[in-house]
Amino acid sequence: MQPRTQTVLLVGPDAEAWALDDVEGIDLTTTPSATAARAYLTGTAFDVVFLQEGVGGESGLRALRDVLGLATPVEVVASRADVEQWLASRGETAPSAPGHSRALLEELKLELGRVAHALNNPLSVIMGNAQLGIELAAAMDTDESIVEALKSIHEAGGELGELFSEVADLRDRVDRLLGT
Repeated sequence: MQPRTQTVLLVGPDAEAWALDDVEGIDLTTTPSATAARAYLTGTAFDVVFLQEGVGGESGLRALRDVLGLATPVEVVASRADVEQWLASRGETAPSAPGHSRALLEELKLELGRVAHALNNPLSVIMGNAQLGIELAAAMDTDESIVEALKSIHEAGGELGELFSEVADLRDRVDRLLGT
C-alpha cells in the first residue's frame, strides 16, 4: 500500500525556495505571509503548517486552527532541513499496525466529541437569542422584515444543529467500531 500524500502549508519569505519538490508524498502550498496563510487555513485542510522562524503570526494561526476545530499542527521551523526532519519523523511514527489504527480512531472519537460540543455551545446562544428576538418582535409589533430575518437566523440555526448531530453520529459510529 502506498503512503498517503501529506498536504503541507509552508509560510514565509523563503517558502518558494524551500519548495520541497524533491520530497516524495508532499502536496505543498506556499505563501509568504501569515495573513495569507490564515486565508488558506480557512478554506483548505492541511496535515501540517510550517511557519518560518521570524515570520510571526504563530499564535494567530493556532487560534484560527482552534476556532475552526482543526487538529493541524503549526510548527515553527528555521530551515528546510527542519521541515524534512519533521516530515520524516511523522512518517516513522505512522505504522499501519492495528494498535495504531485503534489509537487513531480513539483520537478521532475524542476530536469529534470536542468539535460537536464546541459547536453546540455557540449554536445554543444563537438559537436562544433568535427565538427571544422573534418573541420580542411579535410583542412589540416590529417591522415584518426584522421578524423574517430573525426567523431565517433561527431556521439556519436549526439546519446547523442537524449538521452537528451528524458529527455526533460519526462519533457514535467510531465508538461502535472501537467496541466501546
